[in-house]
Amino acid sequence: MINAEELRRIVHYDPETGIMTHRVKLANRTKVGSEVGWLDKSPKCGYRRVTIKGETYLVHRLAWLYVYGEWPDEQLDHINRVRIDNRISNLRDVTNQENQFNTSKNSNKSVPYVGVYYHKANRKWTAAISWKKDGKKHQKYLGSFETPEMASAAYLQAKSVHHVVGI
Repeated sequence: MINAEELRRIVHYDPETGIMTHRVKLANRTKVGSEVGWLDKSPKCGYRRVTIKGETYLVHRLAWLYVYGEWPDEQLDHINRVRIDNRISNLRDVTNQENQFNTSKNSNKSVPYVGVYYHKANRKWTAAISWKKDGKKHQKYLGSFETPEMASAAYLQAKSVHHVVGI
């Protein structure tokens, strides 16, 4: 695994733009000054990756190492949810649970709200919430509702009780 000193020797990172460029030529197809890596377009990815000396890294994790001199403790969250925006001001070291709080709407694109899904059998909008406390996962069914907005309101009320506010 690369360390901060070696990373700073071979790449330049601009914390204002979030762009990392080559300082030295590591392979035939790389040019000094060009942006490192590639955009991983595989499903559920969208992050920029780079291979250095046979190891593949996520560029946002390298940016953290470059600036702070150590690897992040846990996950790095892109605050604005743009996975290729690697400005240091857009990155924060968070737990998995904190990272999940900063997710966009439900992955089911027909449902516009987090914690809400359509239950076909009873033809209603259902709200449910899960959280972790003292190392245990808790789940709570919040009810079935006529509209997704009503279900979302129930979810948001439960979130204010069970989740850390302001993340």
